[in-house]
Amino acid sequence: MHASGQTLDFADELQNYSEQSIGDNMVTELVYDALLLMLIGMGSVFSFLFILVLSVLLMSRWLPKPKPVPASTSSNSATGDSAVPASVVAAIGAAIHQFRQK
Repeated sequence: MHASGQTLDFADELQNYSEQSIGDNMVTELVYDALLLMLIGMGSVFSFLFILVLSVLLMSRWLPKPKPVPASTSSNSATGDSAVPASVVAAIGAAIHQFRQK
């Protein structure tokens, strides 16, 4: 009876070990899957950013640089004829003067 008692204990220990081993394998697989997913995600982001930087550098070399816009030489200047009527300029000046007095 002593031997059968040991056999039952050994069988129970073996079953517990196999259940624990299965649980450990699941955790190992989950960690492996998580690391694989992390590497795929980081690799795709790195690739996208590398392609983006490379394309911006190539576009800056190949595309012509914009030419500066020449300054307008029209008759509208600070001392010349303006698009704002004199009555509006006077009203704005009066409003500023009234605001500063408060």
